[in-house]
Amino acid sequence: MRLTIATTSEGSITLVGTDGRNPFLANMSFFSACDCTANQLGRVERRGWMRLFSQRRLYKCASCRKLQLLPEEAVNRAKAAYASREAMPDRRPRSAAA
Repeated sequence: MRLTIATTSEGSITLVGTDGRNPFLANMSFFSACDCTANQLGRVERRGWMRLFSQRRLYKCASCRKLQLLPEEAVNRAKAAYASREAMPDRRPRSAAA
């Protein structure tokens, strides 16, 4: 990701990514998912305080390396949907002109 230096309306200087967001703040929240595909997520051992959220598991994205506390069922469904899209060829009918 390419970073640029930007000045805020208050006059302070901050780093901004190509998408206009601060890349460091985007990776700080454990409860938000990254924009990468579900097949990039791998399970990681949770820390003690994370066990308070029993329905969520800790995942690390292999692409952007963000740690995320996500519902296990939702991640499993997303991975299954991704795998089925990859396994099935495009089923749209081919045009007669081709």
